[in-house]
Amino acid sequence: MRYKHIELLPNIEVIAKEYASGCSLTKLAEKYQLCRRKLSRHLQYLGVHINIDGQKYGHNEIFFDVINTEEKAYWLGFWYADGYITPDSTVVELTLAEKDLVHLEKFRDIISTKHLISRKEVKLKGKVFIAYRLLITNPYIRNALIANGCVPNKSLILKFPSEEIVPKSLRKHFIRGYVDGDGSIGCYLEPMLRLSFSVLGTKEFLTSIQDVFYEEILGYTKVTIGTHGGIFQFSKGGKESVIKVLSYLYDGCSVYLERKRDKYLSALANLVGNNQLYIAEKIGNPEIGNPALKVDSNILANVND
Repeated sequence: MRYKHIELLPNIEVIAKEYASGCSLTKLAEKYQLCRRKLSRHLQYLGVHINIDGQKYGHNEIFFDVINTEEKAYWLGFWYADGYITPDSTVVELTLAEKDLVHLEKFRDIISTKHLISRKEVKLKGKVFIAYRLLITNPYIRNALIANGCVPNKSLILKFPSEEIVPKSLRKHFIRGYVDGDGSIGCYLEPMLRLSFSVLGTKEFLTSIQDVFYEEILGYTKVTIGTHGGIFQFSKGGKESVIKVLSYLYDGCSVYLERKRDKYLSALANLVGNNQLYIAEKIGNPEIGNPALKVDSNILANVND
C-alpha cells in the first residue's frame, strides 16, 4: 500500500525483475551502487515483497524501512519514547521495567531476532529496580531508526515525524506507541472519580502531538506545555477530556501495552459504576458501539504510573 509519493528509481522495474529471479537485495545494491535500505524502500513502494528469511542474526532488518502498517507505526513511536540508539556503534537497545517484559518479548518476536533478553538491575534514588534489556547489534536496523527520526541523544532534540515517515492515517498508532512508552494514565477513586493523562517529551514534539489531537479529536482543547524535572510535559484532566483522548488512541487498535489500555478500560468501567455512562456514550466510537458496555468487570481501577 502506498501512502506517500516518492520518485522511484528509473530502473526500479528492471531491478524488481532481477530480485524476483532470485538475486539478493545486497547483491543488487552492490551491482547498481545503491544504498541497500533505499533499494528496499523503493521495491516495497512498488509493491514487491521483500524476503527476510535467512538474514544474518535472524533480524527482520526491513521492519522500519517503510512505515505503512499500524504495527510499524506503533513500534516506531515506542522506540521514540524508550529506545536507545548508540551514537558511536551499531547497537540499539530497548530496556523496559520488569512488569513490561511480555511487551519487550512481543517486539523481539516481531523483529525476528534470536538475541536473548537479559535481566539487569537499575539503581534509582537509592532503590534497586529489575529491568529487562534487548540489545540488537545491526547497522541496518540502527540506520533505519535514525532515518525515521529516532536519533541518538534524542531526549532534548526529538521531533515529530513528517508525513513522509509516518503517514497521516497512521499518526494515532505512532502516538499510542509513544504514549505507551512515555505517557501516564491515572484513574483515581477517592475522594471521587478523577482521571488524568500526561505525556513527557520535547516541547516541539509535544506541540505536534497536541496539534494532531486538536485536528482529529472533536472538541479537544490544547493545554499549556510545562516542565517536569527539566523535561517538558503536558497534562489533561477532566473525565470527558481524558476519555476522549484515550478513546482516540485505544479504540479498535490491535497493538498496545496491555497495562496502559487496561487503565483506559478501567476508567470506562468506573464511569459506568459511578452512573456517568452518558460520558462514555457521548464519546463512544459509533463503529465499535458503546465501549463502556464491553468492559471486563475484572479490570482493576486505581492503577497509576
